[in-house]
Amino acid sequence: MSTFDRVMAGLNEALEHAKGNEVPGMRVHVPDQLDVASIRKRAGLSQEAFANTIGVPGGTLKNWEQKRRQPEGSARVLLAMLDRNPSVVVEMLGAPADVPVDKPADTARKTARNRQKPPARTRALRAQPGH
Repeated sequence: MSTFDRVMAGLNEALEHAKGNEVPGMRVHVPDQLDVASIRKRAGLSQEAFANTIGVPGGTLKNWEQKRRQPEGSARVLLAMLDRNPSVVVEMLGAPADVPVDKPADTARKTARNRQKPPARTRALRAQPGH
């Protein structure tokens, strides 16, 4: 087999893999360490929305983001895919209907707004005489 034939065979295998077809003998590299918080932020989802979208409990996601635990198995593969294409899950499955999808800039504005205004109970106590 010539060099050209080997290169073309490799390109055809890559094309089949990109189409989602199984390619015998192909191995996909999944990194050992993933920055889950970065992946979620690039996807533009809140923690709750991201957890619901990828099908894991919110506590599990928080543990991954705080590096107390590392994702394993299929979760690690899915997160590696999201690292390369943050919108792949939403494109394929859609955003979870019960949880709003945040854009990163919107999230920053909401966080700043929430810090400026104390909770309603605190405001009510401050409004009472003697407080």
